[in-house]
Order: sequence, then structure tokens, then C-alpha cells
Amino acid sequence: MDRYPASIVSKLSSLSHAGKGVDSENSNGVSVDFQCGTSISVSMAIDETTKVIGEISYKSSACGFSLAFAEYVAAFLEGRSLTELKGDWPSECLTGFSVEVGPMPSRRMSCLVMVTDAFALALKDFRNKSLLGFEGESPLVCSCFGISEDVLEKLLTSGKASTVSDLTEMTNAGGGCGSCLMILRDMVESRSDDF
Repeated sequence: MDRYPASIVSKLSSLSHAGKGVDSENSNGVSVDFQCGTSISVSMAIDETTKVIGEISYKSSACGFSLAFAEYVAAFLEGRSLTELKGDWPSECLTGFSVEVGPMPSRRMSCLVMVTDAFALALKDFRNKSLLGFEGESPLVCSCFGISEDVLEKLLTSGKASTVSDLTEMTNAGGGCGSCLMILRDMVESRSDDF
């Protein structure tokens, strides 16, 4: 009996993003699966002006399931603009991968979560670096759409927005890569704590 299903073996035969270097790398993410003792590191080159994800590379000590999924996620993200990604891209990748390779054994789900975490952390790293370079009057919350804290606070204070969904609908904040969703949730929750 083979260690991996044929669909995974097929993916492993064409890992085009594994182990290669990334020119102009400007975002990195690392995640570990303590359940099985493996890790993955992701490097990306994201254009600072257009916000398009260019080259992607990953290195991992993980199993074939993780490598196959990392390849799927890299192909999914490469060439996309952060502004066209939605905050639910990890679940979209998990669903698409399961459709493509078949159902995953439940004991392997932590492997897939580790992979999405590493890619999400690389996107967050880019966002954090963008925030450091922002020179506006108010802190930048959403780097995908250039939405500052002032804009969001005004919407919440005026009562025009009261949920994260409202803020996203009105400004697109949180509708790109999703790395600012936690900040948006904190802003909404702190507003509701005031009452």
C-alpha cells in the first residue's frame, strides 16, 4: 500500500514552488505543526504599488500532504492582487484542494492548517511592513485598500457602521488579504464595550 493516495503523489511530482529562491522577497511566514513536529516557511515577492503577489517559494520538513497543499496554495495566490483576495481565501483553498485531491484524512488537517497559517503570516508580514512605511496622519489599518483608522473610527462613531461587515461593505477594509480583520473586530468590539 502506498503511503500517499495517487492524487497526492501526482501533486508531489510537480512542486514548482518548493525550495526555490524569491527575487525581491519582501514577506515571510513560518508555521509549525507541533502535533507531528514539522514546519514550513513561505517567502513572497509582493509588488508594493500594485499589491500583486509575484514569486512564491516555500521550504518544509513536512509530509507529502503538506507539500501538495503548499503547492496548491502557492499556485492559488501567485499573480493575484491583495485587493482581489478575500479574507476567506484559506477556506477557499482547503475546499478547492479537497475537491482536486479527494477528502483528506482527519489526522492530516493540522498539516493543512499549518500551511495556511504560514501563507497568512507571510501576507501579514507584508502588511506590517506596509504599515511601517505609511506616512499618513492616522495609522493605516487596511494596506490592501489604504484605509486609515480615522476613516473607520468616523464610520463607527457616526453609527453608519456597527459591524465588521458594515466596515468592509463601506470601505473594502478586510475584503482583501484579510490580515486586518482582527483589528477591525477589535475596533467594533471596543465600540460596543463603551455602551
